[in-house]
Amino acid sequence: MGGIFGTKASLISDLNLILQIIILFVLLASVTFKKRGKFKMHGSLMGLAVVLNAISFFLVMGPSFAGSADLIQREFSSVGVLTVLAHALTGALAEILGIWVVGEWLLHSMETKACVKRKKVMRGIVSLWFVAIILGIAVYVIYYL
Repeated sequence: MGGIFGTKASLISDLNLILQIIILFVLLASVTFKKRGKFKMHGSLMGLAVVLNAISFFLVMGPSFAGSADLIQREFSSVGVLTVLAHALTGALAEILGIWVVGEWLLHSMETKACVKRKKVMRGIVSLWFVAIILGIAVYVIYYL
């Protein structure tokens, strides 16, 4: 079945791209709430982004990556495969760290004091996540446009 954008992508790939763009906007909204001092809303939106991304990983990206093992071995040094690997690495790291930070926040009854200690780490995670999303869009462009 073809996608919805008229590219070579499948419907599931197009829907995942839309979900990732939604996650990007959730991240941007979360950062905006943090800057306005609305830390609980910031944490809630980050939690939503982590959950949506985990769903996307388990249903779409993980199986796609696992199914691409032959391509990765055959074309290891190609721009497409290197982009996929960079996306997978940054995305997995951002997701794992995101789960850790949101989990810590939830375990500490959503206190903002514990978050202040991890401020630099959280900035790094958000930056890593933005890079992962940009690389994911690049993967879509390389393989489907």
